Amino acid sequence: MATAKLRKENQALRSEITALEERLDKITNEVSKKKDSMADSLTGQEVNHATNRSEAADKTKSIEFISAQYDDIIVFKNNVIQDLKDMKKQVSMISKKCEAITTSVEPMEDYSYQYNLKIVGMPQQCENESAENTTKLCLNLFAAIGAEVTEQDIDISHRVLARRQSNRPSAIICKFVRRLAKERVLALRKKTSNVQPQQLGFSSEVQLNYLSIYEHLPPRLQELLFEANKYKRENNFKFCWVRNKAICLRKSEGDVVIKLTKREDLAQLLSQEQSS
Repeated sequence: MATAKLRKENQALRSEITALEERLDKITNEVSKKKDSMADSLTGQEVNHATNRSEAADKTKSIEFISAQYDDIIVFKNNVIQDLKDMKKQVSMISKKCEAITTSVEPMEDYSYQYNLKIVGMPQQCENESAENTTKLCLNLFAAIGAEVTEQDIDISHRVLARRQSNRPSAIICKFVRRLAKERVLALRKKTSNVQPQQLGFSSEVQLNYLSIYEHLPPRLQELLFEANKYKRENNFKFCWVRNKAICLRKSEGDVVIKLTKREDLAQLLSQEQSS
């Protein structure tokens, strides 16, 4: 997907910008420290020359020489600092452009993903399962849970490789032509636990223990969901789920639902936990 590739490249560029900003800060500090160190050294030399030389003319020349060196260092230091400031300004401008690209990409991703469902735990009929066969499995599943979906409602269905190696079958991404058809399936997805293998075209020995239907989240929300689940485990939250393009957290029954739509929301939640 073009937006996914653009998003990945943009994220890589932002990481490079962050690293460059840190490097610029380090260089700025090192130059400043170097200047102070050399200034102290030259001041000491100035005193030594003044003490050891009895001739006023030699003393004056020595001081003038050291003073000129000191002035050169100051000019060099100021020029370097100015160059670094200019570079940081350029980096900041690039960073803002990257942010603008991200802001543009996210709505496109959201629009594209809003027609998708993700089906996990669906056994494969054969090793080289065709898109047509995958679509047939989806239709069988939707019929088994009571959702009225026809082949004309589906644009395409295909398997996707898991990020981590697993013995479970690859997940299916089912892209609908109309969002209403997708919503009909989502409304009945809890019934997947009652689906029998024979309803999908498999023998009764086939296991459907992990069969589930989920919304197919854009990459940024997938990452946020991963981090939210991690937060849930570490802070003894009972619930974490997805609703209307938001990650929802709830400590326990009856507690207020916390909605997360971006990483900053989770960062703020972490900050509140640490300060309380």
